[in-house]
Amino acid sequence: MILGQKIIYIEIIVFSAQLFYFSCSTKANENSCPENLAVTNSGFEDEELKGWIDLGNSHPDEDAYKGGKSLKVSGGDGGVQRFFPASPGERFTLTLYLKIEGNSDWAGYGIDFQNAQGETIAEHAMAPELTGIYRQYSISRQAPDNAVQVEIWIYRKGGNGSLFADEICFRHATGI
Repeated sequence: MILGQKIIYIEIIVFSAQLFYFSCSTKANENSCPENLAVTNSGFEDEELKGWIDLGNSHPDEDAYKGGKSLKVSGGDGGVQRFFPASPGERFTLTLYLKIEGNSDWAGYGIDFQNAQGETIAEHAMAPELTGIYRQYSISRQAPDNAVQVEIWIYRKGGNGSLFADEICFRHATGI
């Protein structure tokens, strides 16, 4: 009986340690989106925007939805993008948190598909409303015939506003 109590006690300690680890992690998206294809720096915690292609005027910022940093695009046209392999018929979902402040001519995110020659063969852009607070957005799309690559991107154009993005989750979709 005493041995049984010690085993239960040990299990509780291990379980508590796991909860503490998850609650203290600044990379919570990596835990909340375990199938994330964009797992490297999906919360923009890395100062160098590691894993992302900087299209200009993009940098980590302390105004985060979760964790210590987010992506901020301001001061001109710009954003970030990332590419992944794709096959015709494959389905993908991009989920992220966005906040738009000030005035921009356009701000949003999307999923595009390219063929073997690098030509864009399908574009899917979304422009969320100006809110000033973080909101979750999502888009799901299926790769068309001849697709070999999928691109996810976040971009703003014109005006003097700012676009903030955080907690990117990009994964294979189900049920579209």
